[in-house]
Amino acid sequence: MLKKLSDADIWEIDKILWLSSPAFKRNFEKHEMFYANAVLVGKETAISCAVKKTSIKSSLAKFNVKGVEYFTQESGDRAYYMPEEEKIYVNEYFLSEMAEYFKKLDILDFTFEIMLDALILHELFHHIEEIITKPTDALLGELYSTVVPQIYRDIAAFSFVNTIMQPTVCQLIDVFWIKKHRPNQFVLIEELLK
Repeated sequence: MLKKLSDADIWEIDKILWLSSPAFKRNFEKHEMFYANAVLVGKETAISCAVKKTSIKSSLAKFNVKGVEYFTQESGDRAYYMPEEEKIYVNEYFLSEMAEYFKKLDILDFTFEIMLDALILHELFHHIEEIITKPTDALLGELYSTVVPQIYRDIAAFSFVNTIMQPTVCQLIDVFWIKKHRPNQFVLIEELLK
């Protein structure tokens, strides 16, 4: 069992995973503000849309997602949403590989099914952005009258998933993918997990 992570721990993980490039470091205060607002967008969307961990399939129907399809690919996307089709695509190879790895590490927090739910919810958030709200980067762009990097859509989606799946922190799937495939990079994050 992994320790329960605080919002500050998740912020540190997100900084390492997604916000560590020089572009984000140049104007850190601005990106810190975008981050906080993207997290809020994800949480508020989870609450206002009343998506529950126990009713993901009914939520897909409620928001008119046309289907979930599976593909197998060793590298590339873990999952993605196709707005034109209103479908979610999930990489079964990735899920199987990571489920096996978590099992080998004796971490029961991330089974195939739990990770599948997390990926589907993440992509459901992008569907909701497209049909109900607006993409998070566009919302923040309007709020601050500036161009906002698209990564904040994913930050909001992570927040959406984490709100629904508490205490699961979906970013840990990516953290442990790094541990498996890029162990030298993992040392930057490892201290947060102890």
